[in-house]
Amino acid sequence: MIIFTGNTKSKEEYCIRHLETKDTQAPMDYINELSLERTFILRQGE
Repeated sequence: MIIFTGNTKSKEEYCIRHLETKDTQAPMDYINELSLERTFILRQGE
């Protein structure tokens, strides 16, 4: 469901909408990639 459509100052169109199931893969890939990094955080790994 589309909530809002508009244009940026540089005239690029954008659309704000509710999330759909197909939107989940990219954030999950990013989170999994970050979790594999060795950093000084309390939790590491997938």
